[in-house]
Amino acid sequence: MGCCGLFWTFNTRHILQLLQLVSLLFLTALDNGGCNSTTVGVDDIFIGVKTTAKNHQSRLQVLLKTWIPQAASTSYIFTDSEDAVLRKELGDHLVVTPCGATHSHAHLCCKTGWILEVLFKHMQNNVSRRDKWLCIVDDDNYVNLPILRQILSQASENKNASVYIGRPSTQDQVRLPPKYPLSYPDNGVEKYWFGTGGAGICMTTAAVTKLNSQLSKESGLSYSNKFVAMCDKLGVPDDMALGVAFEVLLGIKLTRSQKFHSHLEYLGSIRTPDQEATLSYSFPNTLAPNSLKRKQFSKDDDPTLFLSLHCTIYPSLSWCPR
Repeated sequence: MGCCGLFWTFNTRHILQLLQLVSLLFLTALDNGGCNSTTVGVDDIFIGVKTTAKNHQSRLQVLLKTWIPQAASTSYIFTDSEDAVLRKELGDHLVVTPCGATHSHAHLCCKTGWILEVLFKHMQNNVSRRDKWLCIVDDDNYVNLPILRQILSQASENKNASVYIGRPSTQDQVRLPPKYPLSYPDNGVEKYWFGTGGAGICMTTAAVTKLNSQLSKESGLSYSNKFVAMCDKLGVPDDMALGVAFEVLLGIKLTRSQKFHSHLEYLGSIRTPDQEATLSYSFPNTLAPNSLKRKQFSKDDDPTLFLSLHCTIYPSLSWCPR
């Protein structure tokens, strides 16, 4: 073979290798949310956790042992009663609201309204904060932060976009409530989706800003009171009121994610719990053996299986069984 043939063979081989490398990088970019996606860090997510006094020493302790410390700077606990022990541990990240302790529409809406209010004050008063997302979860939710960040990053191609992410608990859209106020605009929408609160709901701060503009039309001195007023007008709980506000009033459609899970699902049916964004539980709580094996915790020590799940995701933690 002459020198020209050798030159052609050399270049062809290296060009093919280069093309393979470019292809691999392209596929990796797609796996990570696309070339235009924006990486969302833990510090970019304001997380509001709704709880109540009777759960301070039970449900909440599991979260404080597992995922909350990894998002300590941006996680806030919204409750209905002062707690000296929690105050010492959490400082101003424990927000004691005037909301009631029941599961009524009014009390649920009150706590969600307080989450909106605290975030909005942070956005107004502390320009150094870089919140891009708000996520609202319950005290029986495990938040898998790496997977959540991945999902939010994929949805953040436009940093100024208004995005509302969650998982419906209904098979079909729900009809507007009969109490839909005549004072609200008639956009020709009769049905809407809403992300169920029990699975966690996330929205960009751009969407929150639009929501606050909508709430400014409601009666009440504070945004929390205004959100309660909206719930009361509609006659629905907080998650459904958010669905009406975003989908019907603001035209921000729910981005449905199958990686958000509530207590309505049997955990044993979730085959890859360590690959989901949020999880919950109900008792009796058992997971199928092929989905998550119980670590070396007793049933009494780990009734929710959140400790076992956390150690599956973060096996190098000092308190995880070896």
